[in-house]
Amino acid sequence: GLRALAEVYRAPGRSLTLLPDPPAYAGPSLADRLRFALLLGGCTLAAAVVAYLLHGPRGYWLPMTVAFLYKPDLGPVFGRALNRCLGTVAGVGMVAVVAWLVTDAWALTLVAAAFGAVMAAGVRYHYALSTFGLTVIVFVFIDFLGDDRQLLPSRVLETVIAAA
Repeated sequence: GLRALAEVYRAPGRSLTLLPDPPAYAGPSLADRLRFALLLGGCTLAAAVVAYLLHGPRGYWLPMTVAFLYKPDLGPVFGRALNRCLGTVAGVGMVAVVAWLVTDAWALTLVAAAFGAVMAAGVRYHYALSTFGLTVIVFVFIDFLGDDRQLLPSRVLETVIAAA
């Protein structure tokens, strides 16, 4: 932000610079990167152990969700975890409605396309919205594979555990 502001005052024809050059950011230190790698590995391992103990269907979702959530370079983990839970719960609810109303394969394809647009907008504007769209798309594709609906409650449970 300071660099952009400094560039405004360095417009052509101006000889007066009101702001000094901000210091260059070198990025995270080696110690920070090592700490992040160890924490991510430990959290993912703990999630894999919990998934194994739960014996739930598609147990890889829990450690995968932890890996998606734990990205300190993208801002606070707590807010992202909360948005992930909200988006997943809303997405699972929407999947239940879609499964009740839509049975035709072509109609499900249109649903997947529509929620692809929701996910694309969410990537740009809000993490919960992108998670909502992605959850619906994933379950529509799982429905094409003929999987049963036992995944709906386990997906919510695993997301809440991963967020915690």
